[in-house]
Amino acid sequence: MLSITVTLVIQAVNFLISWWILDRFLFRPFVAEVFKERKEKSIREGAVFSEQYALQKVQEEQKQVFIDVDKTFTEALPPIVQDASLKTISSQSFVHIQECDITTQKMVASDIVGTLVKRITHV
Repeated sequence: MLSITVTLVIQAVNFLISWWILDRFLFRPFVAEVFKERKEKSIREGAVFSEQYALQKVQEEQKQVFIDVDKTFTEALPPIVQDASLKTISSQSFVHIQECDITTQKMVASDIVGTLVKRITHV
């Protein structure tokens, strides 16, 4: 049989006091610090995700603005009369004239400049 002696009682009391000291001054602060760091990490991750989402929205808005500007610029260009001697290549609202005389190039340039000035000054 197990006999309860003074040594056993002293060891039990010593164990309980040691457990209380470790729990009070080591375990609880350590666990609290771990939970605090996890909470801060989740807050930072949430901020990063929200910034990434906001950046994607801004990029999509910028793409839409570029599309709108290109569409507006295309609509603002004057119509060019095409004949057999005028070869044109249209590419995203920019017109390149190839193999035509200098007077036709000057006429197209002055029409474009005039239209742009009207669009900018709202005349």
